[in-house]
Amino acid sequence: MYYSTFNYQFESKRYGYLIYNGLTRSFATLNKELHDLLILIKTDPGKIEELDSSTKISLEKAKILVTKEQEEDHFYMKRLSWYNHVFKNDTMALTIAPTSGCNFGCPYCFEQGIKSKTMDDKIIDSLIDFIKDHQPLKDLKITWYGGEPLLQPEIIKKIRKKIKQHNLPLNGEGLVTNGYLLNETNQNQIIDNHFRTLQITLDGTKKIHNQRRYLKNDKSKSTWDVIVRNIDQFLGKEHKVKVSIRCNIDQDNLSLFDELKKQLQTRWNYDKRVHIYPSVVYNYNENEQNKCNLMDLDDLAIFKLEQAQANNIDIYPSFNTRNCGLMNINSYVIGPEGELYKCWNDLGIKSKEVGSVMSPHEFNMKWMARYMAGPSMLDEKECIKCPLFFLCMGGCQYNRLENKYNNKQQPLCTYYKNHFDKFLELHYEQKLAKANVT
Repeated sequence: MYYSTFNYQFESKRYGYLIYNGLTRSFATLNKELHDLLILIKTDPGKIEELDSSTKISLEKAKILVTKEQEEDHFYMKRLSWYNHVFKNDTMALTIAPTSGCNFGCPYCFEQGIKSKTMDDKIIDSLIDFIKDHQPLKDLKITWYGGEPLLQPEIIKKIRKKIKQHNLPLNGEGLVTNGYLLNETNQNQIIDNHFRTLQITLDGTKKIHNQRRYLKNDKSKSTWDVIVRNIDQFLGKEHKVKVSIRCNIDQDNLSLFDELKKQLQTRWNYDKRVHIYPSVVYNYNENEQNKCNLMDLDDLAIFKLEQAQANNIDIYPSFNTRNCGLMNINSYVIGPEGELYKCWNDLGIKSKEVGSVMSPHEFNMKWMARYMAGPSMLDEKECIKCPLFFLCMGGCQYNRLENKYNNKQQPLCTYYKNHFDKFLELHYEQKLAKANVT
C-alpha cells in the first residue's frame, strides 16, 4: 500500500488542507496532522502504520492509498477504453465538405489559400460506394462542413437522397455554418430532415463580430444582422434541432462573451434548444494572415474560472472516456474532390490526405497509423503520472503529431493543470455555499 500517484494535495490559504484523487475523483479536507502525515507517507509508505484504522479505511476507499496492482488495473482500463473507441468499426462518423468555397473572409480561418472546389456527381456516387463498402454499419453520423456548406444545399440534398435510396443507417446529422445563408429554404431542409445540431458562429456583439466575420466581397456589410435575423426565424419554428452558438475568442473579444451570451439569451427568451459557448482561436496551420491576439492555456484557465464564479458553474472535472473522432477507424473528413482526411485541420492539405473515395481500398497508412496508433498520452511519462490522467484524453492529437514531427510547441495539457488548486478551491466554495442554502 502506498500514496497514490494520482493524488493532488495542497494547502489552501482560504480553506486549509485539501486533497484530490484522480482515480476516484475523491475530494476531501484534511486536518494539519493528517496532511503532514500523508506528506511523509508519500516518501515513506511505512508511515501508513501510524494511521488509525478508520482513517486508513477511508483513505483506501478513496484510493488515496492504493496498491500497485490497483493503479495498474485503472491504467489498463483506461487503455481498453481508448482502444475500444479507436477500433470501433460498426459505426461511422463522416464530416463532409460539399464545397471548399466560402462567402466569408474571417482573418483566423485555417482554410485560407485553399481553392474553391465543389463535389460533382461522380464524387457523390463514389462517396455512397465508400459508405456501402464499410457495411455492416449500425450507425452513420454526418456533419456537413466546408467551406460554407450552405453554398451548395442541392449537393447536400442529393447525397441525402442517395443515402436513403441505399438504406444506409443514417442516424444523426449536424451542420456547421456561418449562418449567413440560413434562409427559409435551408431552414426547412434542416427541420424536415430532423437534423440534430446546427452550429453557427457569432464572435461577440455586433460591432466586433462584423470586424472579424465579414463577407469576402463586401467587408462593410453587417453579417451580424443577417445571421441573427436568420436564427430568429429558425427558432420561431417548431423543431428539436439543438442550436450551438459558438463564439471564437481571443484576448481582444473574450471580455465581450458574457455580454453576448446575456444579449442572445434575452433575445431568444432563454430557449432551451440554444447553447452559447466560447471556443479559443488556435493558429493550427500557422496562418501568417491570422492577426488574432491569441490566448494561452493560462489565459483560458483564468477565463474559465471567472466564468464559473460569475455564473455559478460547477467546474469540478469529470471523467473523459472519448478520444477525438479523428482517432476512430471509421471517422473521416471528406473533401469536395472525394479526398479523405482524419482531421478537420487537414482539409485541403494534399500531403495530409489519407485516401480517396475514388480508391476506397488504398490508404496512406503512414498518416492512418500516426493518428490512430501513434504517440498518445498512454506513452508519455509526464501524462501517466499526472493527477488529471484519468480525466484527460491527452489533448489534441493533431497538435501532438505536429509537436513530434514538425518541432511545434502546441499545447496538449488541459487548462486545469497549472491552476488546479484554484479550480478545486472554487469547487469547495460552491459546495459550502450549496450546503448553507440547503
